[in-house]
Amino acid sequence: MERVAESKRCGQCKSKMLASDISVIIAACNEPDLPNTVANIRETCPGAEIIVVDDMSERRVDGAAVYNITRQGCAGSRHIGALAAHGRVLFFTDAHMRFKTNDITRICAVAKRTRGFAYGGCNNHFGARLEVNDKGLLQVYWRGADKGDVARTTGMMGACYAIPKDVLERMGGWLALSGTTGHSECAMSILAAKCCVPITLTRTVNVTHEFRDPGNAPYTNTRGQQDLQMASMYRILFENPAYEMFAGHMADAGVSRAVLDAVSQSAELREYGRRIRERCLLSDEAFLRLCGNWRRETGDVDR
Repeated sequence: MERVAESKRCGQCKSKMLASDISVIIAACNEPDLPNTVANIRETCPGAEIIVVDDMSERRVDGAAVYNITRQGCAGSRHIGALAAHGRVLFFTDAHMRFKTNDITRICAVAKRTRGFAYGGCNNHFGARLEVNDKGLLQVYWRGADKGDVARTTGMMGACYAIPKDVLERMGGWLALSGTTGHSECAMSILAAKCCVPITLTRTVNVTHEFRDPGNAPYTNTRGQQDLQMASMYRILFENPAYEMFAGHMADAGVSRAVLDAVSQSAELREYGRRIRERCLLSDEAFLRLCGNWRRETGDVDR
């Protein structure tokens, strides 16, 4: 049977985007707002596949597509969800979001057209940039976005992002970082740059987080888990000596030597990192030169 769907437009983008070509991926662990988020997606993007990955919630999530038997964290659960998805464009979102009609298809249409990440932002935060902080470590910051419908950027932070499935597969998938928390967007921003995959802001939408208590969100990082995830990010994405440089900066920033030693000595992480880095088009040296340009050129103001 031939599928028929309304053409969705995203500002300057005139690419058709069928909801039936979209897989929405939600990593969830003890998320009380998840049923409302799923209902909102079904209402505003009917026909899209919804993949909920239940990351060992205390109360089993009814209707989840995947049930993890060990805690994988947000990053690992997104990786698993992407493998289970059938859509041509993957839309990753938090489990406590609200969208308006056509928001998801508009974001996915930009991803389809640009052959990269399309970033939707949230709660009036439209811009994010990957930069080198004062400790010499890579970090994504909220930034005020330029005017216009879509614009290229270097980083992503929370809420929602879309990417063609084949492009993500070429990158090695959503990175399955160590640790059981969230905030893997910095790692994916670095990987996108090293794979020469664009990140495009999409500001024809204004989606919202529905946190009631952000400090107690299931995937909020604790210091120990944050350190583990950050160390594994650098171990996966960088060869020596770049990794050793970042390890020194992490130690100076207070990351425990036990965490750094465990990550450095992990044969599993070294092998996983080797497979990911084989897919990168930029060398560590070329990427670090690019980061230097980002630090010098950034002059806009935090929102």
